[in-house]
Amino acid sequence: MRSCIIFGLAGMWVLCCGCAKRVAAIPVKAVPASQTVFARQVREARIAGEGNQEIRVLRQRLAVEPGSIDLRMELAKHYENAGYPDLALEHVRLARNFDRGSAQLTIEEARLLMKQDLPDEAAKVLRAAAEAPGAAAEMHAWLGIALDEAGDLAGGEAAHRQALALAPDDDTILNNLGYNLYRQGRPEEAIRYLESALAQNRENALARSNLARAMVARAATPDAAGAVAHWSAAVDPASAHNNLAAALIEQGSYEQARRELNAALAIERKHLAAWNNLRLVSELDGQPATVLAVRRTGRWQRFAGFWKHAFGGGEPSGNTNESPNQRASR
Repeated sequence: MRSCIIFGLAGMWVLCCGCAKRVAAIPVKAVPASQTVFARQVREARIAGEGNQEIRVLRQRLAVEPGSIDLRMELAKHYENAGYPDLALEHVRLARNFDRGSAQLTIEEARLLMKQDLPDEAAKVLRAAAEAPGAAAEMHAWLGIALDEAGDLAGGEAAHRQALALAPDDDTILNNLGYNLYRQGRPEEAIRYLESALAQNRENALARSNLARAMVARAATPDAAGAVAHWSAAVDPASAHNNLAAALIEQGSYEQARRELNAALAIERKHLAAWNNLRLVSELDGQPATVLAVRRTGRWQRFAGFWKHAFGGGEPSGNTNESPNQRASR
């Protein structure tokens, strides 16, 4: 099934080369595919680095200071940015040989594993570190994220709660636990933690977006207007309605999703994500991807309305067409 599009949101290294003697009398041993791929990636990474002065300088410095963790980490960052997360991972692992107790290096290794869609491997790395005496909240938080990505939501919840016990006021950890509960189909519990995250940090856009999704998913009393209000605090009004539509599509509420997409396109006719979601709804419910006609008020009518309102004959201030930004509760 295709994924619907949520707009605006989204809520942390040396190459080993050896010399091999060639003996004609001994058949050439087949090279495992993984080694062949790695060798190709090494060549491509070197080619990519040739045009990058910073990478070239870092490699030269690392040849002189092979034990420098800082140089390895910096080079790994450049390789990752160049599109070689696997090479970055190798640098991190080699750096860990110089400092096995470094929480930063452990988290970097796990993060790069998850970036390569290997959350189970990331969880193994993080669990070993999280079980060590005195493990910080951040380590448990990353373990929770890895377990969530691996599909072990119950295990993820336990890790997030352990992190929260160590850092009860951390808005990021509160958000992570809330999102975990939302994914488990427990929106009421999720809302409590996501609201707490916003109470700690009103600028946490990811927590605000997750709160909006949980509000829509609440079975007894879904709060679509409140969800739009929260999204509108982070993105423009058209994108807020599109995000609500995406959440409704996930729930199979296609008719309601169409209404929200119409609202989004009435505000911004060229909203690409809304058009894509409308096409997706059309594929899912078999109905045409059409948009209701929106009556546009001419400039003279708008001016007359302004004049009437300014001099005592305007619309009452409590009309139902107010901007979602004005209804934002936070």
